Amino acid sequence: MTSLATRFSGLNETLRRQATPRALIGLGVLVAIVMFFALDGLGSHTARIASQVDQMQREVRLYEAVLADPDWIDRSVEAREALEEARSGFWQGDTSGIIAAQLQGSVETAARTSGVLQPRVSVLSPPAPLGDEAVLFEISVSARDNRGQFLAFFQEIARGQGTLIPVGFSWNRITGQLEIQLVAPGVVQSSAPGEPQP
Repeated sequence: MTSLATRFSGLNETLRRQATPRALIGLGVLVAIVMFFALDGLGSHTARIASQVDQMQREVRLYEAVLADPDWIDRSVEAREALEEARSGFWQGDTSGIIAAQLQGSVETAARTSGVLQPRVSVLSPPAPLGDEAVLFEISVSARDNRGQFLAFFQEIARGQGTLIPVGFSWNRITGQLEIQLVAPGVVQSSAPGEPQP
């Protein structure tokens, strides 16, 4: 230990004797720069660790809150049931094309049953994604309606097998021109390879 201190002292003395004042200033600036970057790196590392600790503390508080609530299992079951109920109204098929065909057939049937004239139904593609499997289809309906049969049409689509939500509507009483826009959520349920189709 003493030999290391003696060597360092000797090196320091040699440096002072041989270095010019300008070199000592440059060395001081170099040491200051190295210290600045070392402190900056240490500060960033400390900030990252503090952020991780804060996140862990939040997770621990969340777990503690869940464990302190004796009804959390019941709430979880209720949330799962609500999700399943919402999904039960989604149109389902192996491909988005199959779901689009189901939608077109259902809307055309509702239009004919309600009494609107010359219905033209188109399912707009590509469907907008809602998640990993879910898609949102847009349906456009054009027809002639001189007697206000669109009310019966809305009742028919409400009675259908899946969810159809009106998002746009226009009716010209004089010409009878009817334009309706609908959206419908669907779930593409592709079978795994080798799995039999239903």
